[in-house]
Amino acid sequence: MRRLFEELPDGTVRPVVCRCEGEFAGGKILLELGDQAIDWISVADRDVDIPVTDLVDWWYITNAVDRGIESYDLAGANNPRLSRYKAKFAPDLATYYRTERGSWPTMAATKLYGKFR
Repeated sequence: MRRLFEELPDGTVRPVVCRCEGEFAGGKILLELGDQAIDWISVADRDVDIPVTDLVDWWYITNAVDRGIESYDLAGANNPRLSRYKAKFAPDLATYYRTERGSWPTMAATKLYGKFR
C-alpha cells in the first residue's frame, strides 16, 4: 500500500481516517483518477458508538466535490444490503453490464477479468 501511495501520482491514493476520542475508529483507502473515485479498502471498528463508515463516506464525498470529483463508486452492485446503504447518499445510478451465461471461453474470460479488474 505504501509503495502505491508513494509511486502513483499525488492524490491518486487517498487514505481517510476516522478517530473517536483520539483512537482509530475506521477509515478507507480510495483511488482517484481524473474526475472519478472508487472505494477500494474499508475498515471500521464496530465497538464505537458512531456510524464510522457513514461519516467517512460523507466526509469524503463532500470534500471530493470541492476537488472536482464527479463520480464515486462505492462498489458492490447488486447486493441488496449494500444498495440500501448507498441509497442514503442519494446517488445517480449508473448502468453496468455483467455476463451470466455464455460459452465456456466467454465464461472463463469473464471470470478471469473479474479477478484482475
